[in-house]
Amino acid sequence: MPKRPNPYHSALKEARKVKRAFAEENKKFCDADSYDLTDYFFENGLRKVKPYNFEFKSFVKGRWVGRSFLDVVKTEFRSESPEISLKRIEAGQITINGSSESSDYLLRNNDFILSQVHRHEMPVKDDKIECIFENEDYFAVNKPASIPVHPAGRFRYNSLLFMLAKDHGRKHLGPCHRLDRLTSGVQVLAKNTTARQRAHTLHTELKVDKTYIAGVKGHFDLKEVFCDAPISSICKRIGIFRVCHKTGLESKTSFDLIHHDTQRDFSVVRCKPLTGRTHQIRVHLQYLGFPIINDPLYNSSAWGASMGKGGIEDSEESTIVQKLRDDHDRQWRKRSQYIKKRQVDTQRAISDIESTGGLSASDQQTAPPIIKEGSFDPLCEECQVQYEDPTLDQLEIYLHSYRYRMDDITFIAPLPHWASEYREVIERACLRDSSELSEEKRPTSSLNSTEQSFETTEKAKVETDGDNFENGGLEPPK
Repeated sequence: MPKRPNPYHSALKEARKVKRAFAEENKKFCDADSYDLTDYFFENGLRKVKPYNFEFKSFVKGRWVGRSFLDVVKTEFRSESPEISLKRIEAGQITINGSSESSDYLLRNNDFILSQVHRHEMPVKDDKIECIFENEDYFAVNKPASIPVHPAGRFRYNSLLFMLAKDHGRKHLGPCHRLDRLTSGVQVLAKNTTARQRAHTLHTELKVDKTYIAGVKGHFDLKEVFCDAPISSICKRIGIFRVCHKTGLESKTSFDLIHHDTQRDFSVVRCKPLTGRTHQIRVHLQYLGFPIINDPLYNSSAWGASMGKGGIEDSEESTIVQKLRDDHDRQWRKRSQYIKKRQVDTQRAISDIESTGGLSASDQQTAPPIIKEGSFDPLCEECQVQYEDPTLDQLEIYLHSYRYRMDDITFIAPLPHWASEYREVIERACLRDSSELSEEKRPTSSLNSTEQSFETTEKAKVETDGDNFENGGLEPPK
């Protein structure tokens, strides 16, 4: 007797079929097609992005099934207040299967949610992206500090991949590893799938040799120290890590003093990560008692009198996270009284536009610039918040990916401004032989696929001698 079809399996099969069809259709619309949603503008040494409309798309996840529409939006889409989320649902800016639904709609398997948001991005430093190497497989740049490698969080157009694609026509590049946003230096990108897979294999087999330089306060008097303290996350949402011997992941870094500037009481330290945990060098330097001199996370008084040296107790985690979040708010947002005043000015300006089609003379003086530019969304909370422009020194830390060796190629990035005066001692300590020294030049390469050229550097070289690698860092490709 033939088996009767299982309704659950039939529904699941149909759901997968719909999702495959959706994925196939959306292959045509990728990041390469969304580079023209907005434009950059530049002021105060910063690269900024004009606010723009953007669509987030998602199928209902298993944990959402059976929950109310509003409940999921409030708990899973946490970038705005519940009140604004409700208004956006009522205004049809968040839809299910292409239709507006009430906030108490119960989500079902295979429902498709589309959220139209007014997106604001954080500024980055207006530094040039410098090419240091290119061949048929790899494309390497000296990544400026403050720029994330790929779109994430409050950064999309202000990410390295989008800048290369939008400004220079360099599309479809894949990161072979990923530097932190505030870290500068060698960033290698693969130009094809084969190269990226090969880079992934080299990373997993620890056949990548990486050398960073860091600037720390005081005299780093630990000679050739090896730190293997395991690292664990204490706040995934904002990215804070600590040494934790109970639950931490294996992490290994070697450190050595390059130079101590006695007049400035400042040490330049060579760092060689043998594993690739997030913030690994920063956390290990803090643990050793030598945090990076301008690190906003790991050189903060929020860690207590010891500044995190030797680790912290589990009971201190929540207090430290809250203090760091408070520090962030004080640094980036203006006083709450000013925010409230701006909201009053904003609402009055909106009323003027709705009633008369324009701004009154008084509101021309007080209305936020975003309204005057015509890029204001009354349901966007970010449009009603005034952010301080960061100072340029807030957008970097003294950590630089200096030398990166992979696939029989050595990539070397120019030294940053804070380390340039120590060039001679850094090169002696970090470069293996004369072929890597800055006097020798490499072939030039092109930034643009057509006519615009990268600035080239004397410190980027190519080696194809097939030397064995030292153990390097493991950073999974993104």
